[in-house]
Amino acid sequence: MKVKAAPGVRVPKQGAPRKYITDDAEVVVDATPYYLRRLRDGDLIEVEDGASTVETPVEASTPTPTADTASVESKTPLAAATSAQA
Repeated sequence: MKVKAAPGVRVPKQGAPRKYITDDAEVVVDATPYYLRRLRDGDLIEVEDGASTVETPVEASTPTPTADTASVESKTPLAAATSAQA
């Protein structure tokens, strides 16, 4: 897997504690428990092949109604009164 350090963090390499993974360059490492833990803790960031290393913001979207919300909307007093008149 390809990783780099989080901004401002230096992560010691497994088996070579005086060599570091930095945020300057991407490094290919094995998916060992050590590196997986560092990923989970946020010290390392996994980089996709061919992907930009700059994080892009997620656009806000309007949630789509689900079956749960549709059934709640149908049980509101206004919905009940409207359906009773029909």
